[in-house]
Amino acid sequence: MALPYLEAVLAILKDISFKCTFFFFTGFMILMYIFETYLNIRQHAALKLPTLPKPLEGVVSQEKFEKSRAYSLDRSRFRFIHEAVTILMDTAILYFGILPWFWKKSGEFVAYAGLNAENEIIHTLSF
Repeated sequence: MALPYLEAVLAILKDISFKCTFFFFTGFMILMYIFETYLNIRQHAALKLPTLPKPLEGVVSQEKFEKSRAYSLDRSRFRFIHEAVTILMDTAILYFGILPWFWKKSGEFVAYAGLNAENEIIHTLSF
C-alpha cells in the first residue's frame, strides 16, 4: 500500500541535516527556558511582597505566612540555578553527542561481559 504523503515527509526528513535538527531543538529548548524564566521572575517578584493577601487574613497567621514566603523565595532562587544548569547540561549532551557515545560504550561493555551485544534488551539494560 503506497502512502505518498508519508513517503514525501520521509524524503524531506532525509534531507534535513543534523546541524539543522540540533539548532531547531536547541533553539526550542532555549526559548522554553526563557519563557519559563520570565514567568518565574514574575512569581519571584510576587513572593517578595511582605503583606498578607486580603483573602488569607484570619485564615493564616502573619508568622506562618512569613515562614511560607521565606521558604518559597528560597525555592524560587534554587529553581533559577537548577534550570540554568539543566539547560546547559542538556545543550552539552546534545552538542557533544554524549548519549550516542554512552550507547556505544554500553555495547562494548556487553561484548566485554561475554553477552550478545546484538540483543537490544541487554544493550538497553546496560545503557
